[in-house]
Amino acid sequence: MATTIPGIEEKKTEIRVAVVGMDAAAGKLLAECFQQFQIEVLALEGTAIELRLANEKFEAIVIPLDSSTEALIQKARSSAANRRAVIFGISNDARDAIRYSRFGINAIFETKWLHEPVDREAVLKVVRATHQLVTRELRRYVRVPIITEVTAQAGSGSFTAYTQEISAGGLSITAAPKLTVGQVLQLTFTLPTGERVNVSASVCWVRDSDSGVGARFDPADERRNVVRDWIEQYLEFS
Repeated sequence: MATTIPGIEEKKTEIRVAVVGMDAAAGKLLAECFQQFQIEVLALEGTAIELRLANEKFEAIVIPLDSSTEALIQKARSSAANRRAVIFGISNDARDAIRYSRFGINAIFETKWLHEPVDREAVLKVVRATHQLVTRELRRYVRVPIITEVTAQAGSGSFTAYTQEISAGGLSITAAPKLTVGQVLQLTFTLPTGERVNVSASVCWVRDSDSGVGARFDPADERRNVVRDWIEQYLEFS
């Protein structure tokens, strides 16, 4: 059975987010944040969750990332209705979410944000960064929020980080070591389709607050076209 989160005024809209496995307080917080962008939140409950994720279309799904929900994520991703739904994973942090990257996890809400005391600003920041993807207000070369592991060769050294966003022209990563603008990288990562990408890039910005790095794909490296093609397919909505 699907019900609107208690305490939130019902509002008819075509944009719906399914929330799985949330208590009332956390669900209410999510609903308040999504509704700022005219997105309705529905709590999926009971024994029909799997059936609804397989057959009923949602623009996005909020779900804990753990062994108990893996089958539900698989069911949603293998269905015609929700194979392109935006998935917000609930996890301790992005590193824990990496193991589920094959499902195309777009963004995460950290578990601690949803527990007392709740971190409304952190939740809203994620919603604000992704709402255009949920509502389909997209440009052709949109930055797609997606979490996947990336290995980077930087000179004679290498490191592993994880992506925050990917576009046809480059990507942003976090948990990277200290790099400098202009530094050349050889990047290796896997798209949600399972396609492995190896591409040259250069550092175009560095953010110290979260070890964030932006990298621009080398325009002369035709291997970047794999990413462009994936994004174009990703934005084809059924």
